[in-house]
Amino acid sequence: MNNKFVLTNNGVKKDAEIVVRFTLENKDYLIYCTDENESNKQVFVSRLTLNTEGKYFIDDITSDEK
Repeated sequence: MNNKFVLTNNGVKKDAEIVVRFTLENKDYLIYCTDENESNKQVFVSRLTLNTEGKYFIDDITSDEK
């Protein structure tokens, strides 16, 4: 399994790495990190949403999900 992907946010591309993927209450979530610089990583949690083409994309989680 490839744990690396490219994350595009506001036109800026960053390399990201999957930490863990899990399902909670029938929703798929992804914990992943990006390298902020050589010594710091940022960690994110997002919901995985399946589109009509059968591909997953990262979606923001709601404040209720947090």
